Amino acid sequence: MLMSKHHHKTFLTSHFSALKPLSALVFFVLGSFVWGADYKWNGSYSNNWTDINNWSDNAGNPVTDYPNDAGDTVNLNSTSEITVNENVTVGRIICNASSTITINITINDGIQLTCDQIYGGNENENENTVITLSGAGTVDAQGATGYTVPQNAWNITSGIDMRGATITIGCASYICNNCDIVCYKNGNVVLNSGKTLTAKELFFNGYQDNGSSWLTVNGAAT
Repeated sequence: MLMSKHHHKTFLTSHFSALKPLSALVFFVLGSFVWGADYKWNGSYSNNWTDINNWSDNAGNPVTDYPNDAGDTVNLNSTSEITVNENVTVGRIICNASSTITINITINDGIQLTCDQIYGGNENENENTVITLSGAGTVDAQGATGYTVPQNAWNITSGIDMRGATITIGCASYICNNCDIVCYKNGNVVLNSGKTLTAKELFFNGYQDNGSSWLTVNGAAT
């Protein structure tokens, strides 16, 4: 299966006009474009998502805030332990690297991580990334409207897109009612006992002849 290329930049468009007569002149105020920011986790200060010292831009420069906007893209490309200790909304979380990495995102009890898509792997679909979503909190993959998840010729809109990576759902629930869980080549999804995974459709195997994707269900897949 050939999946569509994903765009790492996101924008929200708002168009407004204001009409104000002044000395027989009419002034128009048109257009406002807001871009989400790109963030990279460095974990230099603590494990907490909300500590800005744990983040930089993609060039390694300091940032003035942590990612918490529907248009933001989060890049995780090294082994990381991250705790989401407040409700957070981002557009996309990208987990990939050229070497094997392990990423654990713990979502605290009563906390929700809202994220349109979690993307694991890389363009060559090497099995280099292991992602675990843990904790008593939840992930909502349909409320972050800042990032429009790309859609391919099969009308697949993925909330989880594993390209050779493995993701384990160990948080309370992962809700993706309006999107798909897609595993390309050797991408895998593991659903832990007592946890809930909800998706529009699940796509595994068959999209590439050499693939061996799988879904391990010990919880409640709906």
